[in-house]
Amino acid sequence: MNIPAPMVPVITGIAYWDRRVAAWRDRAQLMLLQAELGDRLTIGEGTRVERGVIWRIGSTGRVRVGEMSTIRTGAELKVDGKLTIGKRVLIGAWSTLSVFEEVIIGDDCLLAERVSIRDHDHRFEHPDVPVADQGYRVSTIRLGNNVWLGAGVTLLKGVSLGDGCVVGANAVVTRSFPAGCVLAGVPARVIQQLPIDERSYACTD
Repeated sequence: MNIPAPMVPVITGIAYWDRRVAAWRDRAQLMLLQAELGDRLTIGEGTRVERGVIWRIGSTGRVRVGEMSTIRTGAELKVDGKLTIGKRVLIGAWSTLSVFEEVIIGDDCLLAERVSIRDHDHRFEHPDVPVADQGYRVSTIRLGNNVWLGAGVTLLKGVSLGDGCVVGANAVVTRSFPAGCVLAGVPARVIQQLPIDERSYACTD
């Protein structure tokens, strides 16, 4: 579509103020959320929360986000337990963190878009009972420092990943791995072992 030259600065100005107003609105919503939740939601200095982040923090939920982290557009944080996000962490766009018990994410972790982390799953042992009525199995998830999760990665309940682990796109991680593992596949398996200094990185498996 060709825009008449005289209209270009007008449209540019409207777009600029639209972005500014949206940013102010999102900041105000976050401030109201923090005021409502008090010490149940702590966001570190320099952390950036982009527009469209969905906060679903239950009455028993606790969220701590470290300094200089970023939570991107469309990310959904559903927390009825305790969610701890370290310093300088990136939570990618449209990712889901669903916490019944506890999820711990170390410093300097990178989560690409559409990552799914859930510390619970449905029970399904009784075929004569609807799955929705059978309750959940719950177990803490822990990520060490400097862990990189590629686009579309899923972490299941009880998984621990040691420092420096890398998980390839669309992998499903069903068990724990020690530091320095490069993982891929469904279920995820080790495809490479990075040279990790054991004095600096703790094994979690």
